[in-house]
Amino acid sequence: CQQFLKSSKNLTKMSSHTMFTRAGTSDGQARAASGSLLLLKNLELFMGLTPPQAHRDHLVPMLIAALESNRIQLQTVALKQLSACAQKNLFEFRELRNSLLPRIKNLAILRVPEDQQAKVLPLRVNSLIVLSEIFQFSTHRPFQPPFLRLWNNV
Repeated sequence: CQQFLKSSKNLTKMSSHTMFTRAGTSDGQARAASGSLLLLKNLELFMGLTPPQAHRDHLVPMLIAALESNRIQLQTVALKQLSACAQKNLFEFRELRNSLLPRIKNLAILRVPEDQQAKVLPLRVNSLIVLSEIFQFSTHRPFQPPFLRLWNNV
């Protein structure tokens, strides 16, 4: 667990621009992206094993960096893991509302050039599915009105 926390802290310190690029990645950048992908695939396990303070300091920033990256594969894995963790109520309400939902919304309303629509469409659909799953499993009543306003924007 300690080694994971150290490695995730180092990965989240890097900017998403240097960590994740579409074309022409250097060997170090490719390793950082594959390392983030590996950590994301095990996010649910880490969320269950670490204390809430580690969630706020390490795991949520790593998830945010993945959602803000420009690698579709990384964003897709982040959405799947976010959905699984949200269904088990592993996120604090404040983290979900203030940090994660705006990034999911940005993926849902993502605008790209016409020639790249086919690549981005599955990501947009996945983000809408995750939004609906989060809403379905939310136990917080005050969460519902802001979420409904979010749907109007999408």
